[in-house]
Amino acid sequence: MSPIPVPFSLPLISTAPGEFAARATDLTGLLRRVADGWLEAVDDGTTALDPGTVEALAGALGDLADQVDVACIDAAGTAKQGGTR
Repeated sequence: MSPIPVPFSLPLISTAPGEFAARATDLTGLLRRVADGWLEAVDDGTTALDPGTVEALAGALGDLADQVDVACIDAAGTAKQGGTR
């Protein structure tokens, strides 16, 4: 079975020797693009992966992306309020 091609790039920022960071929007976009690529491959028949499993995994990636979005929105709100709630 060949891998499902999902073209993407994730720009990384060096924060310290051996440590890197990525923008949250880049990360959530990557997670959603991978999930969409999996679902497209199942829909167009270019993979023999189990559709139910792919759907569950794609849903989990979408949920993770949503959690990252919510955490970032919360952190941005906290920063704008001067760190107080």
